Amino acid sequence: MKTTEMKTMSISEFQNPERVSEMCKESDVPFLVKSDDGNDMVIMSIDLIKDTYFEHEIAVLINEAVEDEESGVPFVDGDEFFAEMRNKYGNLENHSVK
Repeated sequence: MKTTEMKTMSISEFQNPERVSEMCKESDVPFLVKSDDGNDMVIMSIDLIKDTYFEHEIAVLINEAVEDEESGVPFVDGDEFFAEMRNKYGNLENHSVK
């Protein structure tokens, strides 16, 4: 989702909350809700919030990796890292994280 993409909805739509819920579930972008008094809000489905949050977290991690590389932080090979963790902690496939 691009942050500039958004649909608009009037506050009067909330007279039918079931329809608003369906519109949000069917949309892949958030809605900007306009009210008569000029106060605006954004509404979106839970799935879209989760997807947006996930995309944001990925972007943060990528930016951190780029900053680390640019500042000379040494990288660790993923296979080597996980081999070290298996050697140190054993096979954790059957264990859950709490």
